[in-house]
Amino acid sequence: MVLVYIDESGINFHREYGQYNDGYFILQGAMIIYEEVYWNLERIFCDIIDKYFGIEHWLENEMHASDIWAQKGFFKDKSKEDVKLFFNEFIQLLSKLDIPFILSIQPKIYTESTKEKNIAYAKCSYSLLQTIEFKLAQRHQTGILIVDDTQDCKNITIVDSLNLDYQKESLSVSQTLFRQFFALTSWRSLKNYNDFNIIKPKFIEESKSIYMLDRIHFLSSKDSLFLQMCDIVLFIIQRCLTNDYLFRIDRSRIDPDKIPISKYSISTFRSNLSLTYYDSDKNDFTRSNIVRTGLDDILLIEFRAYEYLENKLSDIENSMRK
Repeated sequence: MVLVYIDESGINFHREYGQYNDGYFILQGAMIIYEEVYWNLERIFCDIIDKYFGIEHWLENEMHASDIWAQKGFFKDKSKEDVKLFFNEFIQLLSKLDIPFILSIQPKIYTESTKEKNIAYAKCSYSLLQTIEFKLAQRHQTGILIVDDTQDCKNITIVDSLNLDYQKESLSVSQTLFRQFFALTSWRSLKNYNDFNIIKPKFIEESKSIYMLDRIHFLSSKDSLFLQMCDIVLFIIQRCLTNDYLFRIDRSRIDPDKIPISKYSISTFRSNLSLTYYDSDKNDFTRSNIVRTGLDDILLIEFRAYEYLENKLSDIENSMRK
C-alpha cells in the first residue's frame, strides 16, 4: 500500500497592481510515501524541526511553510538564515530518501468567469490524478489519497460533489479534485461514470483508475506531518517558478532573497520531481520533467513543457495589461 499526500498552492486569483498575490500558477502536488521509508522520514523530520525550531511536540505547532518563511507566530524569533537552512536541509533529506513528488501545474487565467476558474482547477486535478495513477502502476500497488481537510471539504460526500454545478458555483480545488477522482474510479461500480467528468479524458480506457483506492481520505494538516511536508515542498516550488516567470517578463522584479533554497538543493531535488500539466491544444494531460538550466537559483520546466506554458503565459500577461 502506498500513501499519497496531496496539497495545493496558488489557488487565489486575487490581483493587485496587475500581479497575482500568490503566484502565477495553480499547483497541486502529491508526495508519494512508500512503506519502506514512512517511519524513517517521520523520525528524521521530527529531529529536523526540533533542531531548528525547538519543536518537541509537533502536534502543538503546525509546520506551515508560509508562516515559517514570514517568521510569524511560533517562528517569529527565528532568523532568516535558520529558516533557509531548514528548507535546504529538508529538501536534501527528501532527495536522499528518493521521495517521489508529482507536480501538476496550470497557469492562472485572468477571468471573472466562475466556470473558467473551475475548469482551470479541474485541469490541474485531472493531470495530477492521472500521473499518480501512472506512478502507482510502476509498482503495481494500491494508493491511498490523503488530502488536507479544509472547511469546504468537511464531511463532503460523493453526492454533494456531483450535485455542484461547476458552470455556476465556485468550487474549491479540493472539490474539483474529489469530483475528478470519482469520475476516474467510479467505472468499477457505475455505468455512466464518465458523465461526472469536468475534464473529459482523451483516452477512456487509459483514464480508468486501477490503482487508486476508491475514496479520498481527508485529514487535517495539523494532524499530519506528511501533509505539512507536502505544503513545504509546494511553497518552495511556487516561489522558484514565480522567479522563473519573472525572469521571462521583467527581470528587475526578481529577488533571489525570496527563493527559499539554494541552486545546489534545487539541482539535487530535481530528480525527485515529475511534472504534469494539461495541454489544451491536445485535450490531454502531458507528463514531463523539471530540470535546472544555468540560471542562478531558478527552477525551470523542461523545454518542451515550458515552450507550451510560455505561450499560454504570454497570452495571460497580455490580457492582464488590458
